[in-house]
Amino acid sequence: MSERQFRRVFRARFAMAPVQYLQQLRLDKARSLLLCDGYSLQRICNEVGINEPRSLIRLFNTAFGCTPGEYKQHFC
Repeated sequence: MSERQFRRVFRARFAMAPVQYLQQLRLDKARSLLLCDGYSLQRICNEVGINEPRSLIRLFNTAFGCTPGEYKQHFC
C-alpha cells in the first residue's frame, strides 16, 4: 500500500489524518499522566514523545482549552 493510499484509508476509517490521531493519543496520555503525582511537565513530554514543554502546553491548550497546570489544578 502506498503512503498516499494509507492516508486515504486511515482518514476514511478514523475521520482524521494519521498525524492528528497520533497527536490525540499523545495528548490523552499526557492528560492521564498529569493526574499522577510526581510527574513534571518535562517528564510527561518525554513519556509521550513531545520535545518541548512549551509545545505540550500549546497543544494541550488548543485541544482542551486550558494549560496542563490549569487542568491539574481542576482535576486533582
